[in-house]
Amino acid sequence: MKKSLLLAGLLLTTTGSFAAESTDAGKWFVGAGFTNGSGTETVTANVLGYSASGDASFDSSSMPLTVGYITSNNNRAKVSFQTITAKFDNGSKEKFSGVDFDFDWTIESMKNDSVTPYVGVGIGSYKYNDTAQYYLDNEDLRGVAINLNAGLLFQTTKNLELELAYKYKSIQWQDTMLYVGIIPATIELEEKISSLYIGANYKF
Repeated sequence: MKKSLLLAGLLLTTTGSFAAESTDAGKWFVGAGFTNGSGTETVTANVLGYSASGDASFDSSSMPLTVGYITSNNNRAKVSFQTITAKFDNGSKEKFSGVDFDFDWTIESMKNDSVTPYVGVGIGSYKYNDTAQYYLDNEDLRGVAINLNAGLLFQTTKNLELELAYKYKSIQWQDTMLYVGIIPATIELEEKISSLYIGANYKF
């Protein structure tokens, strides 16, 4: 009995020491991962006061690289860079390159020793690659992204954690002009992308 009590006390002391030492407040981290999902592109053309729209579906993938900071409340402020590849049902392939600024709030009430859930929001700045040739201003489309995130952080070692998340992104591209025959048309374009993210973060 004495040996059991001694062992239990030693384990509690060790666990308490590790918890004290494993606080991540004030740490930076770098992360890398992979997204896989699907999306819809909506195109609306306005010609001579009339408008028409259509949707096209695609599969999406990307490999984001992230730099982030852990606040005193264990929340995360982060910057991510990625190029999203969209493979459309008609066989065409497009790419959206950009940077995201996100803030994730950890849900401490649902946290245990090794798993921490979180929710987050963010904004992004994106470029629709190789689209300049289609529009009158001869520049690639630029867009603003709105991000919604929810995920789990799995603590594997003191400095390494794995991340599993659902990510939703809406990109609203700038309005632009092109000709339908000889008639100018205003084009509105939007992407809506849902994806699963799997990655790893190293804290230092």
